[in-house]
Amino acid sequence: MSYKVPEFPLTCDIYTGPWASKVLRLSSPCNLQVGRRSFTVDEFLGEAAGRINAPLSLLLPPRTDVRSFMLTGVNDVVELPAGSGRWYEIAFVEDVGRGFDNEFRMARLGQISEYMGPAFYSGLFWPVPMP
Repeated sequence: MSYKVPEFPLTCDIYTGPWASKVLRLSSPCNLQVGRRSFTVDEFLGEAAGRINAPLSLLLPPRTDVRSFMLTGVNDVVELPAGSGRWYEIAFVEDVGRGFDNEFRMARLGQISEYMGPAFYSGLFWPVPMP
């Protein structure tokens, strides 16, 4: 069964650099999925690191410039939807269907908070009511 190219109904803002000095690098069409695509590895975004660990996948058009710690030493940060105050940290990035017509990019996300930065649990600090 081949992958279907996802629709990209949302827009996200992708930031680069350490949390305190992050810089908006680009805005991109995207799709946020929870639990649809699963992995057997439990990413390094565990509670010990102060993040909420959930199967969140950010789907992006092919070759979108989104970066994980493994690529640059600093995780990109995403505001999704753009302007919402809902922040996520990129755990890792992979191309799905690379070399085929149905290619897209997928990034695994960890939920973080603008108020405390990525070093703290953020479940209580997201916008209320949720946009």
